[in-house]
Amino acid sequence: MNGPIASIAQELGFKGNPILEGLVVSIFIAGAFIGSISSGSLVDKLGCRRTFQIDTIPLILGAVISAQAQSLDEMLWGRFLVGLGIGVNTVLVPIYISEVLLISKYAEFTIRLTSHDVASTKYRGSLGTLCQIGTCVGIIASLFLGIPAEDDPHW
Repeated sequence: MNGPIASIAQELGFKGNPILEGLVVSIFIAGAFIGSISSGSLVDKLGCRRTFQIDTIPLILGAVISAQAQSLDEMLWGRFLVGLGIGVNTVLVPIYISEVLLISKYAEFTIRLTSHDVASTKYRGSLGTLCQIGTCVGIIASLFLGIPAEDDPHW
């Protein structure tokens, strides 16, 4: 969003207003904050799989609204919804990774009737770390991809 904000501001009619430009960029973080705070109770009530399924709704809806935005309000709602979905995913993915590996451990335990030498659980910390590294690499990649979009009027 950092790259094409000037083109978006011009197209949606708020160019030169740094407060509205900042709001368009930061409303995503507000949605992510609310999503991350609410995801724990959603997982407790619905479970990981159902929460993933429900979480696709704000992600898809927000992306469509943002892509088709004809006004500042539409852009704000779209970015907020995408942020909401990303916030839920940020908390949900590490929980899901640990649950799937834990279930795998117990399934293997019941089959082998032994609790040692289970390969899947020893990778739990590594997979959680890779999840966070992947998030950071994705953010950096999106910033680099946004550089050519700074001067593109078609963003």
